Amino acid sequence: MTEASTKSDKSLPSGFEDITPRVTSTMANRYNKMEVDGEIENISFNPNEQIAVNRILRHVVKHNGYYLTCFADNKPILDNDLETAVDVCAMNTRALNRKMIAHVLTSAPVSFQRYQYCPGFPRFLNVDGATTYNTWHQVERLKLTDSMFKKWSKSQDIASTEMDKLLTEGFPKSESIEVFKIMSTPQIWDVMLKMLFGNQHSPAASDDWMAESEIFTRWFACCVHRPLQRIGWSPVVRGTHGIGKGTFQHVAKAIMGSGSVNVVHDIEGITGQFAGERALTRLLVVDECWSRSGKAMERFKPIITEPYVAVERKGEQQFTTRATHNTVVFSNHHTPFISAETERRWWVPSYRQYDLGEAVSKESNQAFHAEGNRLIRGALPLGQNGNQDQLIDLLCWLKLVSDMTPADFFGTAPASDGFMDLVDLGIEDSQEILVSWLKGLDVGDALSLPQVVKVAAVPQSELIKLLSELGFRDCQMKSEGNRKVWTKSPHGVGPKYLREYAA
Repeated sequence: MTEASTKSDKSLPSGFEDITPRVTSTMANRYNKMEVDGEIENISFNPNEQIAVNRILRHVVKHNGYYLTCFADNKPILDNDLETAVDVCAMNTRALNRKMIAHVLTSAPVSFQRYQYCPGFPRFLNVDGATTYNTWHQVERLKLTDSMFKKWSKSQDIASTEMDKLLTEGFPKSESIEVFKIMSTPQIWDVMLKMLFGNQHSPAASDDWMAESEIFTRWFACCVHRPLQRIGWSPVVRGTHGIGKGTFQHVAKAIMGSGSVNVVHDIEGITGQFAGERALTRLLVVDECWSRSGKAMERFKPIITEPYVAVERKGEQQFTTRATHNTVVFSNHHTPFISAETERRWWVPSYRQYDLGEAVSKESNQAFHAEGNRLIRGALPLGQNGNQDQLIDLLCWLKLVSDMTPADFFGTAPASDGFMDLVDLGIEDSQEILVSWLKGLDVGDALSLPQVVKVAAVPQSELIKLLSELGFRDCQMKSEGNRKVWTKSPHGVGPKYLREYAA
């Protein structure tokens, strides 16, 4: 299910204890009594009032002497005084007046030592000896019940026996996902995949676009539907600005809830002193990545694979807790960071360019991606106003993919053609003449990538990486019949001269 069901105490990881029954019993004994004219009297609530009381006590606790409120999408608000907490509760409940809300808040909430995000876990926990409030709450619009899934599966053009076979026998022996063969991808996701990886109609797609689409779909399906099974590797999705990296983040928030997706800028955004808190989420997005800091990378790698994460908050003692996140890296650069050739943490699809098609200008080249962005964001707006039919369709389809993904998918990253783009092969040292020639080109000059690759005898992926680092960009040169070239000229200014490299 999208929002993992509450786990029983027996299935909680080592160090986690469910204290919800004890805490709720304690709170009930407190708010059911009220002082009236100097006397303590028992009070009762009608059904609607009791629902409101329960809602308040699920979303408000005491922490460091103040009220912690957590009504909005799993995002805790700290240091509320009583009056502020009453205001927040009044906005989120309708059955209780302010006087009764104040009574509940002054009498019932229990004080907790910590708070953290634990998707699918009970509300109140003892974690390694510390009383802990779980800020994760189920998002109502994202609940996917078994009956909803069965209803959806019956509406699809799949024989029931074939569906039963897939669900009971699990992932097939072949490397390909059978679900991609027997039913069509939901339109929203189909557009998303074409934006990020292309398809058979995309001039700029890599030769491996189909495998890239399937791997990324499996990865995302498991992020959504198997939150307690962490994936020990990260996709590194690279491409020109505007291909859909930001739109995918929008899709993830619409499908998982915005409180379940944390976005940081570059690797340093998650490796700083107080950044561990950002990893307490379902999906950690490292956006606009371009890092040359070896120290930051060494701090980043354990965040991908280690089962625990260290959290240090200002004014609180540092603690270590179970990691709940998966990670994805987005970058406009061919080489967002340097990796060792033996590394198995990164799955790197090919660098994605715009689909040019018949277009002859930068504006029209972007038209498909811009239209895809508009379509997806319009169909899946965040919050309760989203298109529930398309949302449920996508949730169900991703569940089917997730159910058929084998356990070995979670271990190490699948092989990928783009991985070697991250490996430093020292082209600058072995091709000093080429580097010198590239640096000497003027902003009005351009080069043909195949010509330089042939003469210099260097890997194309390495040359593209070097060109990107030296400030070159790819474009079409009108004076050469819209030939694709690389140049230092700024956007909007075309190159004038096509230069040939001679070693």
